[in-house]
Amino acid sequence: MELAKQEVEQARDRFQAGVASNIEVVTAQDALARAGDNQIAALYRYNQSRADLAHSVGQMEAVYAK
Repeated sequence: MELAKQEVEQARDRFQAGVASNIEVVTAQDALARAGDNQIAALYRYNQSRADLAHSVGQMEAVYAK
């Protein structure tokens, strides 16, 4: 995510300096959006795996009952 944010900033700077077109900015923004989507999907899969493991070993209440 951090790398994608830096890419957007750099693309905006290049666009404002007149050495790049807005296509580069839009492409960087698209990459940032995809990185965010990927992060959300990865966190979902991680938490689903934790729940599946707790269920498999019979520890659902111990892990999730707070």
